[in-house]
Amino acid sequence: MSSTLRPLGYMIVTSPGSLIRATHGQADPAFAYPAHAFMVQAGPSNVGKCYVGLAGFSRLDATGAGLLAVIAVPTINTIPAFSVTIAYAMAALNMADIWIDADNANDRVLITAVVG
Repeated sequence: MSSTLRPLGYMIVTSPGSLIRATHGQADPAFAYPAHAFMVQAGPSNVGKCYVGLAGFSRLDATGAGLLAVIAVPTINTIPAFSVTIAYAMAALNMADIWIDADNANDRVLITAVVG
């Protein structure tokens, strides 16, 4: 089986606290989008942190329930990223289950998945 890199593009958080689905740009964002792995990278011009989580998570919840990662603010030398791979279970990740939030309006993340 051949795997392919699929850029899902930039997800821009226009309103902090309103989660954006990682498959936002797909024809049907709620439709299952199986992947072997994925990476979420901070936008190079972000001014605040971005958050990766499951449906209904809150970046403000002190327990971290549903939160998968906090992506730091980029610096002149580093653009932070978060990645997940489940090597023993091909296509076990569903990109439609991944959500994004940010501290600041118009901060964004770039999402790339490995599918196939």
